Amino acid sequence: FILYAKAKYWFNNVALPNYLIPRPHQVYVETWHGTPLKRLGNDIQFEVDPRQSLAEMHKKYYIKGRKMDYLISPSRFYSEKMISSFRLDKSHKEDIILETGYPRNDALFKFTDEDVKRIKEEVGVPEDKKVILYTPTWRDNQFKKGEGFQYNTELDFNKLMQQLGDEYVLLFRAHHQIGFKDVANDVPGVIDVTLVDDVNDLYIISDLMITDYSSTMFDYLIYRKPLVLFAPDLAEYEKKRGFYLDYRKMPFPVVEDGTQLAETIRGAAQEWKKHEKEIEDFIYLYTGSCDGNATERILELAGLERQIQ
Repeated sequence: FILYAKAKYWFNNVALPNYLIPRPHQVYVETWHGTPLKRLGNDIQFEVDPRQSLAEMHKKYYIKGRKMDYLISPSRFYSEKMISSFRLDKSHKEDIILETGYPRNDALFKFTDEDVKRIKEEVGVPEDKKVILYTPTWRDNQFKKGEGFQYNTELDFNKLMQQLGDEYVLLFRAHHQIGFKDVANDVPGVIDVTLVDDVNDLYIISDLMITDYSSTMFDYLIYRKPLVLFAPDLAEYEKKRGFYLDYRKMPFPVVEDGTQLAETIRGAAQEWKKHEKEIEDFIYLYTGSCDGNATERILELAGLERQIQ
């Protein structure tokens, strides 16, 4: 509370309590935490969050939007969804959006071979292995009181690694809201990287990503490596939570049956080449402002550079 009261600038990427309100001389810069595939805030139409009612959720997003002085955006698509999910139109704050790209993604344009080697050593990834990064998101319907959201999946880690063989290693990155994360530590070839501080480090050492509905897919695509969507509960998730995009029409292989996952992984690079033009258009549409220089643009457009220095 003392730090919030004293700080000239607030940078935040998720939730603030309603009672924390910037004073007139303070500047609140919201970076959020990912391009939304699943519906957010006021765009959610059904009671999905066991921690709060739909009306409470809508109100929290609206209040948060009213506090912002700047909202960082990587694309026009993102800007449009943030306006609706935070009801920035209702609070007449549509002009707070800066389409500069995500500052956290600048590193994806500037890493070196030495960085890759160092991170692999730190994580424990052998140099001769193909690296798969698995980043499932949390589920609204998998909540346990006192423990938080759970990790229940149809992915059989043992079976998958047996099918893939010794040439692969899988990095498992649990979502921070999941209460119980230790699900695959005893599986040969699987490394739990949930506690690695910077997910960018995991992107740049991986040869392929598996995810479901996580916004990590958009950031990873900047790296231009194959992506596989594993969504065994797609029909249910789509019906109850909803998407901003047609999930099945995105230019990436969608797997709903775990028995097909290993085969899809092996063919992912070839599928990428087959749909490369479509994928490049997709990357431009949803991450178009990301080019490695977002931080400098934010400081300039928000008038912060001189004051911070």
